[in-house]
Amino acid sequence: MHTRLLNQWPGGDPYLFTALALAVLFVPLPLLEGVGAIALMRLLPFAGMSAGLLAGLGWYRRWRLEGAETAHAGLWLLGLCAAALFIVQAFLHGRERGASWQLGYADLFEASWGLTARLLPWLFLVAWGAAPLMPAACRWPAAIPWR
Repeated sequence: MHTRLLNQWPGGDPYLFTALALAVLFVPLPLLEGVGAIALMRLLPFAGMSAGLLAGLGWYRRWRLEGAETAHAGLWLLGLCAAALFIVQAFLHGRERGASWQLGYADLFEASWGLTARLLPWLFLVAWGAAPLMPAACRWPAAIPWR
């Protein structure tokens, strides 16, 4: 059962649940992608700071929506978090190739497109795996008038 339904930790506290959910959802992805390509002395502090920042953003989102009737799931926040982590990850990859923190356009261009080429197959696999679940979860085909 879901911990929110049973009012158990961490689901019993919506602030903590949202903070942990954002951190647990996003932080393992850059860690797994960066292992072997980025030095651990750079990757681990980045992961720790990312986890703290994402947890803070999750807590802030819950605090801001407290008492408000909202029907959206906060997908904008997920998109912004993913974009920010992508940019920083591309910067770290470019930093591994370059010698200084001031990277040129060519270094960042190569790093970002290389990261995109590595992440797109995973995105397609996740979308393909989640596609059978989406109609049942959203009642998508029943909600659209086909006539």
